[in-house]
Amino acid sequence: MPNSQLTPPFSRSLRAAIALALALIAVFSVYVYSEKQLDAAHEHRYGAHLLAEELRQSSDDLTRMVRSYVLTGQPAYRQTYLDILDIRDGKTLAPSGDRRVGWDLTSRPPAPVVLQRAGVALLDRVRQLGLTQAEQA
Repeated sequence: MPNSQLTPPFSRSLRAAIALALALIAVFSVYVYSEKQLDAAHEHRYGAHLLAEELRQSSDDLTRMVRSYVLTGQPAYRQTYLDILDIRDGKTLAPSGDRRVGWDLTSRPPAPVVLQRAGVALLDRVRQLGLTQAEQA
């Protein structure tokens, strides 16, 4: 065999190194893509969890306001109940922070809240999140 047909060892090693580097890049690209898909799924799940928690919290707050109104007869509790419904239905702005949690902890009517974001109905936000019918149920 003539020497011109034989591939030098360095050239074979270089080709093998390039092939391995390309394989590594391909595997890493697939890994990054799958991680991004996983992150998107986690964000979706976290958003659904936050909306479910907000629904639970607003339901608890509504129950507490009704009970407080029935026990005390103070119209401020009825108005707070209606305010919570308006926030939940997206008719008014949501309070900043998490001030709603303490609404039932005082014997006097709650203080006015500072508003921060435009009202969007809770169920509309659930639909926008793209949950399946089973998840929404």
